[in-house]
Amino acid sequence: MRMDEGKAICAALGISQWEAAFGCELLEGELNDRPEEAGNLAAFMATLFAGLAPRLATAVVSISGLDLSDVKPEHGHQIQDLVLDGFEKGYEDLVRRKGLRLGRNEE
Repeated sequence: MRMDEGKAICAALGISQWEAAFGCELLEGELNDRPEEAGNLAAFMATLFAGLAPRLATAVVSISGLDLSDVKPEHGHQIQDLVLDGFEKGYEDLVRRKGLRLGRNEE
């Protein structure tokens, strides 16, 4: 498939190319029998990653003593772990606050 064909298909479906890529990856894993949940997570991930590349480049340049040549592919796994830690903490807090709003004390 050519890129323009992929873009046209995504446009017809009303999704981004990020959503399509993440959706495919998710449906190949544990969400293969839960397409609606995979779609929701793919949309979340597409929002998360859209525009992230230039923001990361800006962040690297803004760190004194660091430049883009210092960033290596193998660092991606360490950063992925940091992102997952923040994700888990953020959503654990969301669940806690949701429980408090609904009158459940889940501490």
